[in-house]
Amino acid sequence: MVDRSQLRQFMIESFSDDELADLIFDYFPNVRASLGEGMTLGQKVRTLIDFADRHDRIDHLVIVVEKLRPEAYCNFFQTELDLPPEPETAARDPNTLFISYANPDAEFAVRLAADLRQRGFKVWMAPDSILPGEKWVAAIERGLRESGIFLLVLSPAGVDSKWVSQETQVAIMLENEGQMRIYPLRVQRAEVPLLLSTRQHISFDTDYDRGLAGLLAALQPSQEPPASDAAPRPVLSKPPVTTEVTVPVLIIDWPDAPNQELTLNLSLIHI
Repeated sequence: MVDRSQLRQFMIESFSDDELADLIFDYFPNVRASLGEGMTLGQKVRTLIDFADRHDRIDHLVIVVEKLRPEAYCNFFQTELDLPPEPETAARDPNTLFISYANPDAEFAVRLAADLRQRGFKVWMAPDSILPGEKWVAAIERGLRESGIFLLVLSPAGVDSKWVSQETQVAIMLENEGQMRIYPLRVQRAEVPLLLSTRQHISFDTDYDRGLAGLLAALQPSQEPPASDAAPRPVLSKPPVTTEVTVPVLIIDWPDAPNQELTLNLSLIHI
């Protein structure tokens, strides 16, 4: 583990203001909101290190610094270069859940991810799923390529977020290609993007547990059986909530899409 004070000293000596700004943009974009006008280079570095520490991303920051300044890093810390291999994109898993959310909704997203993982789902969510030394945009692209289900956290902050908007556009494109399914999750009342306005939303804004039960009920019928050579799902200590919740389903027989199922898990549904 690299000493924080030494890391701060090295970064101040090794990066200019512009170079530090590029590092933050590429690897820690959420830090930019914490950088005020008139901050010195030392203050910016301290803010970045504090952010990485609070989010358990110090190892990620160290690898980024080592990657960007390899020779200077080895000389300063008297060590040999030790970088992880470049991340490789895995094949798309139709059951992997990608959670798209704005930073103000992070508490909800973290809670939801934990609940889904407890029930055996594989979840991709930034920054948890970003590998050490991986650029933010490259990691998001990898997550979208590896996932088959897109969970969109809808709130005023989510609607205004450029990141969430771009992720949603990619998800819609992938859905049109038959590679992804989209489930909007309403955590606060917000103006819904037009492309999603006709979709059924799963409501979390009044009752989290009811919303989670509705999401699990919506996901369960779509779960595909694992391939014979795939790793089995983890054994759960208790049955999923979906086994205890009965949700009616409306079956719509379209000419070009027979037996389309619509889960009736909201108190008011517009068809």
